[in-house]
Amino acid sequence: MRVYLHQFNTPTNRNLLPLAIGKLASYIKADSTLSGRVALNLNILRETAETVIESYDEPDVIGFSVYMWNLAHTLEVAKLAKEKYPSAMIVFGGPSTYRDEDELNDFFGKYGFVDVSVIGEGEITFVALLHSILRNQPLETVGGIAFQREGAVILNGLRQRERNLDVLPSPFLDGTFDELLARHPNVFTGVVWETTRGCPFTCSFCDWGQATHAVVTEYSTKRLEAELEWMAQNKIFYVFLADANFGIKKRDATVATFMADQFKKHGFPGVYNLSWVKNSSTKVIEISEILREAGIQYQVTLSMQSFSAKVLEAISRKNIPLETFFSLKKEMNSREMNTYTEILLGLPEETYDSFTDGLTKSLSHTELDHFIIYLVRLLENTEMNRPDYIDKFGIMKRTCKTAHGRRTLDDDALSEYEVIVVGTSTMPERDWHRSYVFGYFLAGLYNLRLLNVFMNFLRNNQQVDLKKFTEFIIDYADNNEPTVKRIVDDLFAMGQTILDGGKSVSQVEEFGKTYWDPHEI
Repeated sequence: MRVYLHQFNTPTNRNLLPLAIGKLASYIKADSTLSGRVALNLNILRETAETVIESYDEPDVIGFSVYMWNLAHTLEVAKLAKEKYPSAMIVFGGPSTYRDEDELNDFFGKYGFVDVSVIGEGEITFVALLHSILRNQPLETVGGIAFQREGAVILNGLRQRERNLDVLPSPFLDGTFDELLARHPNVFTGVVWETTRGCPFTCSFCDWGQATHAVVTEYSTKRLEAELEWMAQNKIFYVFLADANFGIKKRDATVATFMADQFKKHGFPGVYNLSWVKNSSTKVIEISEILREAGIQYQVTLSMQSFSAKVLEAISRKNIPLETFFSLKKEMNSREMNTYTEILLGLPEETYDSFTDGLTKSLSHTELDHFIIYLVRLLENTEMNRPDYIDKFGIMKRTCKTAHGRRTLDDDALSEYEVIVVGTSTMPERDWHRSYVFGYFLAGLYNLRLLNVFMNFLRNNQQVDLKKFTEFIIDYADNNEPTVKRIVDDLFAMGQTILDGGKSVSQVEEFGKTYWDPHEI
């Protein structure tokens, strides 16, 4: 049986070793009953669909891991694969596969070339699927999948999650990633790494908690230490940590010590992109201190999303008290730790005033802190993407081409799409547009330090309201300051591009084809 596995990256040149498909490949290779019966092929580079199809040699099963940044490309590859190899079984898995029966019916009705959809954790389910094929057993015997049968969709339900993650072999340690590095020595810019699975939070805009049933499971520290040693020896400098809440487990300080030890010993890995525990605590300070003292580059997330109690209730989120938020930020900055506050634009129950008040409330006097604005995206399987939720909060949306800042791309290659919230019943599109301009204008003034010192002086020494000050500059520029007017006009134009269904990042004449985030322009 010839099995091909794919996990295409984003439509950029940023390729990370693909953890999901790597772990699935490792689990297949570790199954002794499949040994000698399955010829396994990993194809993870984002090449043209035609190039991918040409790499096949009479495939029996083709598996794809899909998410919002590779779904359109994956569907194109899968469609062509089915046309050329109609007997091959096309299997989809990953975060963008639906769990709701109605949505599954719509998906299979639209994409009839997909045969099977794996629901939830995929390693054990996919191997069970291979066993059923080799034994000529019906698909009804495989739990955790949905499939088509004579025009009807059959949903076999969810498979129970694996509580002992160490039963899944490590692609770092069993040679799987060694093979990929040897095949593509100059392609990968880093790795995706996972120390836990699951999220105890069930925010309406995110699927992490619902998908994992709110239980956090963990890999053994012995395994994690060995994986870090592999990264160091292979001179992997960048690590994207796929944990939902690093710092939520007591043993995470031990994991941080492993990270620090490897960097001190080998100089690798040196940069970590971490999703910290949503409700930060002094435990995060302890872990951050370990990384800071080692010289590792990182930032601490203070994930507020909104400062409005009504918004937090609408999105099923409970934040740390404001006094704790400010105290933690002050303590981290005093220790020379970089922090940033996450704010979402487009949440239900948010208004122009509550959004802009929250932004100015998050501002600090130190250069070690800043805020990041994320536009709300509607993701598959989230509560926020349900029709009843959309109707309840009057959510307005646009489907836009996905693109990334600080990238020079061929527009024809941007085949992925994202659904961006551009208004709600409490923030009509006009107010969303105003909030967009205010937020990114303030990010330029404050985060990029154009007026940071001056604004701190005004607030701390003259008791000036920074929200009113920012609004004054935006309004004043219309008739009095041509340079600032151009900035404001550009921001309004970028927001309008999204309202017109365009990309969320933009180009500017002085920088050619490079795309930039709004405040950077």
